[in-house]
Amino acid sequence: IKMLSDAELQELLAQNTETRNLDCKSSFSWDTTDNDAKCELVKDILAFLNTQDGGQIVVGVQDDTLEPVGMTDADFTSFDVTRVNDFLHRYTDPQSSCEVQKLTFSGLKFVVINVLEFKDIPVICKKAANSSKDSSRTILKLGGVYIRTEKATSVLVPTSEEMRDLVNRAVLKRSDQLLSTIRTLLQGNPPAAETEIKQYDREIREAREYFKEVLPSDFEEHGYWEVISMPQ
Repeated sequence: IKMLSDAELQELLAQNTETRNLDCKSSFSWDTTDNDAKCELVKDILAFLNTQDGGQIVVGVQDDTLEPVGMTDADFTSFDVTRVNDFLHRYTDPQSSCEVQKLTFSGLKFVVINVLEFKDIPVICKKAANSSKDSSRTILKLGGVYIRTEKATSVLVPTSEEMRDLVNRAVLKRSDQLLSTIRTLLQGNPPAAETEIKQYDREIREAREYFKEVLPSDFEEHGYWEVISMPQ
């Protein structure tokens, strides 16, 4: 995951707006915030996972004005990549992770959650979550596929056209992986180091002696394949 520099964060905040690939949140503590807030954060991460080029969530920005005000020391300290991902893993299928980055500039502290676009197949929500304050309100839907919109909101895929775009990106990724695999097969892996081969001398010698016993004596005169396989 590409980490932001202080200058890049400052440039993002200078835009004073949220976009399809950028979301801003006011300061909160991972220790004391309720489950609803954490699930709302998961919904944004799920959406970025399925959005082209992924996205970033900056914590420490005023909700209404989008003014960068930073985080309190306690809120800043409470964020930890392991804790955030442990919570995220409950809801992502295939299991997906994000990077939690802590930055300080101009005396203000910010947490940046970096989210990469899905690697192989789109990510779905594998567990439902209803609001603890209003049980009729669903924050996360079981089996839901979330994306970011041009209006900078995280929503379930709203149209067949956007679903097709998501599927097409997945197909292209699989095609790229297939081409990479074929390229590796054609070009071959780098040869093993001499020291790695040395430890198999006895097994190779025994194999050659065995084939000399069971194959016709003139076998090598007519050309043959020799395959040596070893774990690396």
